[in-house]
Amino acid sequence: MAGRAYIVAVLLALGAAALVAWQLSSANDTTCFLRAVRAGSATQPQMAHQEKKKYLNEHCQSKTFTTVVSHLNVDEPDELQAKSALAVWIALVAATAALAAFVGVRSVVIIRELNPPRDARFIGRCLGALALVAVPFLIFQGLPALAHVELSRFDGFEKAQLRWIPLLIGVLVAPAVIGLQAIGRVASVRMLVLPDAAQLGSRLRELVGMLGAILSLAVLDTAGRSQTIDKLPGGEALPSTIVLLWGSAFALVLALLYLPVHQRWAAKTASLISGEVTRQLSGTSLPGTPGFRPGELSLRKELDETLGVEGPLKSIRGSVAVLSPIIAAAVSSLFA
Repeated sequence: MAGRAYIVAVLLALGAAALVAWQLSSANDTTCFLRAVRAGSATQPQMAHQEKKKYLNEHCQSKTFTTVVSHLNVDEPDELQAKSALAVWIALVAATAALAAFVGVRSVVIIRELNPPRDARFIGRCLGALALVAVPFLIFQGLPALAHVELSRFDGFEKAQLRWIPLLIGVLVAPAVIGLQAIGRVASVRMLVLPDAAQLGSRLRELVGMLGAILSLAVLDTAGRSQTIDKLPGGEALPSTIVLLWGSAFALVLALLYLPVHQRWAAKTASLISGEVTRQLSGTSLPGTPGFRPGELSLRKELDETLGVEGPLKSIRGSVAVLSPIIAAAVSSLFA
């Protein structure tokens, strides 16, 4: 990444993180959360307890805090654990926004470097890929709301902030999704040589790795919010199976984005490798069937490994990137 682009990426990342952290920390639900855990704490004097309960009744009238108020005299939350869970969740969401901003700038640089043809097929693939990424959010957030289905009484916690923060992160990540389609289109339509194919492969692995990191953080955000809610009086965390399902959906989306592009790039690169093997061994008298001689197979295998043409999920980097949302969900369930 060029120096100027790197500076822009860092500044945008810091700005996105600061904006998200400020919005979440200053939200009304956050204030209500802090008042609730203090009011429910056994260390609070009776007068302070009554004042905080009055504040909750007057300023926190959502279903979430109606439930909390009804449990103030039943549950005694650990104030330190509750504040820590809230701080960790806000930090995770801010880190996700920061990484998304950095990835967005880096992806724009890659797209400009690739300079894909702006034809109808490329635009259509980009729109389809972006729609595919949006599907999990529509299913897990939009459709339950339309159907008036609630997973728990705490679905509305920080709802106002969670309407726009995922949208902001999605806009910032969109260039990475477009970058994957750019690699596939360039591999399909341009005449390439081996150095070009090697560069495309490097960019492909970089983009899928960055997308895997973003989606993994998104899964951890969900788990962190769930654990924060669990610290409220009467709070309940989402079952770990829901978080695993969320991670699985992201892994499926990432695989659907990555595998077709890798296949197009690998087919073009394999053709270039075959040509390179023929050129290097031309004029050499080797025993055996052409195309299956030991020398040819050895050279082709070496080039395949160097350029990473093996199956998209055979390489450690590719498989970890695609499966990282599920790994993040599984890890988060261990601390539930």
